[in-house]
Parts: sequence; structure tokens; C-alpha cells
Amino acid sequence: MFGFRCRVAQDDGTRTITVGGALSRRTRSRLMAKMYDLAARRQGPITVDVSRVSYFDSVSLTMLLGTERVLERQLGCPVDIRGLETATFRLTGLADAEATSHAA
Repeated sequence: MFGFRCRVAQDDGTRTITVGGALSRRTRSRLMAKMYDLAARRQGPITVDVSRVSYFDSVSLTMLLGTERVLERQLGCPVDIRGLETATFRLTGLADAEATSHAA
């Protein structure tokens, strides 16, 4: 159905996890494990880019936000989640409705 890709890049001291495809019950544990692994290394902040996610369920979204909070509060590792608005608008169709209402 939907593929899942989770890639870690480290450029200019920034650690970025780029996620694409479906973030669901079957795949979310891989993303959370990568987030915890990077945070445990204590090498600075983590960026999680979900702008390429084609599907996510509500539990996966809740777990992503919860993991962000745990890593920041308990491990002192800042986490920046990027692209959530883009993914949400694309998945819900609100982007089309919003564009249409602004054009009118």
C-alpha cells in the first residue's frame, strides 16, 4: 500500500530525520527508535521532517508529539518537527479548500 522511508542525515551539525511514506502502527516504532537513538548520543538538537509523509494515523501523530516532549524534557534534547502542517493539509484536503476560499 504505502511505503515507508526514514533517513538520517547529519549536515553542518544538524541531525535530521526525513520521513516519507506511511507513518502507521507498523512503522512508527522505527521512527521513534531513531529519535531516541539520536537523542541518547547527546550531540545537539534533532530535526524531524515529516513533510513527505503520505499517510499517518492519529496514534502515530500523538506518539510523535509525545516522543518530542519526552526527549526534550527528560533527555534535554531539543526536537524540531517540520512539515507537519504540509502533511496535515495534504492528507486532510484542507489545503485545497483553503486555496479555493482565498481565490474567491
